[in-house]
Amino acid sequence: MWLVYLTFSLISMSLVDRLGRRVMLLISHSGMMLGMALFTVFMVLSGSYAIDWAKYGGVASIFVWIAFYTTGSSSVAWFLPSEMFPQEARTSAMTWISAFCEVCGLTTSFLFPMVVLALEEYTFLIFVGGIALGTVYIVWKLPETKGMTIDEIQVLLRYRFNGVLSA
Repeated sequence: MWLVYLTFSLISMSLVDRLGRRVMLLISHSGMMLGMALFTVFMVLSGSYAIDWAKYGGVASIFVWIAFYTTGSSSVAWFLPSEMFPQEARTSAMTWISAFCEVCGLTTSFLFPMVVLALEEYTFLIFVGGIALGTVYIVWKLPETKGMTIDEIQVLLRYRFNGVLSA
């Protein structure tokens, strides 16, 4: 598993500046949705229908998920916010983003056992839905920052949110 993570981390590093952050996140989210949806299908097949070979498909789908997660969401989501905030707010913004991510991870860890009891094999459809919502947000709201300096990104963001083109 670590080899898949390492391999796709290296691939991500080499592609992010060529493809752009937004494209990498869209590729990542699409593959993650596919991996989780397949995992759910294989969980249902191996659980409810007792199809023995489906457990191997479940393992393969986790590897698909890890590969696509590593391709964009694990890396781009951490350095993209640092490009979105001006220098004077960057440290505070990254602190709040990190805290928010930790709280979300902690909440997921505590709620997951209860969700599994309620939804059983269909638990991971919640994650598919969450990733789908994130994808919609990326498509509608996240600007592409490929090839732009931080100052150019700031001007773009000011224009998008305030309608002001000047810095």
